[in-house]
Amino acid sequence: MCELRRLGNLWLASALVLWVTACSSESRSREERRETPAPARDSRGDGSAASAAAGDETPAQDRGAPDAERPAVVETVDDIGLVQIRADRFGELSLEERTLGYHLYRAAIAGDRITYDQRYRHNLEIKDLIEAILGHARGIDGPALEKIRRYAKKLWIHHGVHNAITSRKFVPELTFDELGAAARQALANGAALCAGGADCLPAKLEELRRPIFDPDFDPFTVQKSPPDGQDIITGSANTFYQNVTLADLRGFRDRFPLNARVAKQGGRIVELPYRAGGGGTEPGLYAEELGRVIGHLRAALPFAGQAQRVYLGHLIRWFETADPQAFRDYNIAWVQDDPTVDAILGFIESYGDARGAKGTWEGIVSFVDRSRTEMMQKLAQNARYFEERTPWLAEYRRSEFKPLVANAVTAVVETGDGGPISPAGINLPNDQSIREAHGSRNFFLTNITDAVDAATGGRLTREFAWSPEEAEEQERCSPHTLPALVALHEVTGHGSGRVLTDADPHEHLQQFYSTLEEARADLVALWHLHDPKLVELGILPDSRCADAGYRGFVNSALSGLRKIPEGETIEEDHIRARALILGWAMEKGTVAEERRDGHFYLRVADPQAMRRALGELLAELQRIKATGDVAAIRGLVERHSTRLNVAWRDDVIARAARIGVPRMFAFVSPRLVATMDDSGRITNVAAEAPASFESAMLEWSELGRQAP
Repeated sequence: MCELRRLGNLWLASALVLWVTACSSESRSREERRETPAPARDSRGDGSAASAAAGDETPAQDRGAPDAERPAVVETVDDIGLVQIRADRFGELSLEERTLGYHLYRAAIAGDRITYDQRYRHNLEIKDLIEAILGHARGIDGPALEKIRRYAKKLWIHHGVHNAITSRKFVPELTFDELGAAARQALANGAALCAGGADCLPAKLEELRRPIFDPDFDPFTVQKSPPDGQDIITGSANTFYQNVTLADLRGFRDRFPLNARVAKQGGRIVELPYRAGGGGTEPGLYAEELGRVIGHLRAALPFAGQAQRVYLGHLIRWFETADPQAFRDYNIAWVQDDPTVDAILGFIESYGDARGAKGTWEGIVSFVDRSRTEMMQKLAQNARYFEERTPWLAEYRRSEFKPLVANAVTAVVETGDGGPISPAGINLPNDQSIREAHGSRNFFLTNITDAVDAATGGRLTREFAWSPEEAEEQERCSPHTLPALVALHEVTGHGSGRVLTDADPHEHLQQFYSTLEEARADLVALWHLHDPKLVELGILPDSRCADAGYRGFVNSALSGLRKIPEGETIEEDHIRARALILGWAMEKGTVAEERRDGHFYLRVADPQAMRRALGELLAELQRIKATGDVAAIRGLVERHSTRLNVAWRDDVIARAARIGVPRMFAFVSPRLVATMDDSGRITNVAAEAPASFESAMLEWSELGRQAP
C-alpha cells in the first residue's frame, strides 16, 4: 500500500512508522488571522470550545513561544510526545502557490470529522461533548478539567476513543460522575450539549457511559485476531460495515471499492456511498463535509496549474458522485503531474478496515523540498536497474517503466488518517493496474523525519544497540540510511513487481494484503540497501552503512514494541509486517536474541547472511502477490505476525521510559493564515506555529464547520 506509517524512532519498519514565517502588516482591512485561535463550536454550531473564549486563562502549556525557543517535544500527553513540525520555506513560495496551499489546507481540514465517524459511531458525539466542555469551562473543578483536557488531546491524536496503532480503546482518568459534573457546569455556562437543554443531558451522558468508560465495550476499532464467536468485521467497532458479518460478504463485489459503507437492510447487502451529490446524483453519507471539501477545492482551481486543474476536477466529481471511474481518472492524471504544491485528499488507505477494502479519509498538503529531492529522483531514474536486481523470478518483474515522480516534500497539514500520527513516506496510487500502466508518485516527508530526529537524539540507538561500536556506526550512518530506506521502500518497493492475475491483488489476498505489501516494500528496501549502486549514486557514503542499516532495522523492530503497551496480539499492518520479517530472520538463524544485565537485545552477526534470508522471503512474497496465493500468506502471517512477545515489550517500555523517549510521536501542524483585502482577495498567506496542540485542534473544529 502507499504509506510508511507511524513513526517511532524512524527506522524503516519501526514504523519507519508515526514555524516559520509570520505575516506582519500594520494595516489589514480584512483578515482571517486571529491572535487567539478561533473558538470551535459544538455539534449545534453555537457553542465555543476554546477555554479562552469562555473567559478562562490560557494554560501555561498553551501559551505560544517563538519557534526557535520551542523544544522538539512541545508537550507530552501520557506517553505520547507531541512534536511541532516546521514549514520554514513556505514563505519562499509565490503568492499563487501559497494561496493554492491555503485552499487545499482548508479542504483537508473540512474532511477531518469524517475520520472520527469512520473509526467509531460514537466518536463525534464524544468529541463534540468534550470540546463544548472545554469551551465553557468556567467553574469546573480544576483537577477534573485537567483530566478532560488530557482525554481531549488523546481523542484528537487518535481521531477517536481507540488507539490508532493498537486499535484498542483507551478510557479517561476521570470518573463518570466527574464528567457529569463538568457537563452540567458547561451547560450552565451556555454550552449547547444536546437539543433538549438540561432535560436531555442525563440521557445523553448515560448513552455515552459505556462508549467512553467501558474498555470492554466495542474494545477494538480494527480486530484482525477476533475471539471465538466473532469475525474480523463483527469484532471491529468501525463504521465501514453495519449489521454485516464476514460470511455475508462471501462473493460480494464492491461497487464503490473505497468510499461506501456496506450494510444489511431488509436482508439485502447494500452500499451507502460517501458523496456530496449534485448533477443528478443523490447525496450520500458525509454529504455535508464533502460539500465543504468541494467548495474549498473549487476555490483552489484558479491558482492550480493546467494539469492540476484537470485532476482536481476529477477529484471533485468523485466526491460528488462516488463514481470509482472518477477516482481512476483522477489517479491517472495525478501521477503524470509534478506540481510544487499539492494535496492527497480522499478515502485512500484501507488499514482501518479489517477486511482491507474501505478507505479512511485523509488530507495531506505539502510542497516540494527542492534542496532534498535529488536522492529520491536518483532512485526513480534507476527504477529499471533496481527491478532487474530483485531476487524474485523474471516472470514477476516489470518490463515497462513510466517516468516516476519522486520528491522530498514538506508537510504543511495532515488531517484524518494522515495525522497527527504521520507517515514518513508515501507511494500512490494504490491501484496496481494504474501503477503498472501509468507509474506512481513518491514522497519523503522531510520535516516529519527531521522532527523525530530532533526529539529522540539517538537515545534509542544507544540503548538498544548490542555494543557501543555498533551504536556509533549506526549514528554515523543513519543520516544516510534512514532517507535511503524510506525512499527505497516507496520508489523501488511499492512501485516494483507485476502481478499475473486479472484482479487487483487485494481481492485475492483479502485481509492479509496490507501486511504482505508493507513487508514486501520493506524487504525491497533492505535488499537494495546492500547494492553497490547506492554508493555509486552517492546515497550511501560506504558499504558499511548497509550493515548498520540492517542492525538499525532490527534494533528498531525491538524498540518499536513500546507502541503496543497492552495486550498480546498485533493488529496494525505495518507492525505485523515488521514482525513477519523479524520472525523469518530469527527462524533462519540470522538474528539472535541475547540477554545482558536482564535486558533483551537482538543481534545481527552477519548482515550478508541476513540479506540472503530476507531475499528468500522477498521472493516468496512477490510470488504470493503475483499469483494471489492467499493460503501461503495466511500461513506466514499466522506463524510470525499476530502474537506479541510480551517479555520483550515490557522490557522495551521500561527502558524507553528510563531514557525519556515517548512511546510514540504525534505531530502538530502549522496553521496557515490568509490575509485579505476589502474585496476578499487573498494578499498573503503565512505559516505559523499554533499556540498549542489544543488550540490547533479547536481551530480545526471551527474551520471544519465553516462554509467555504
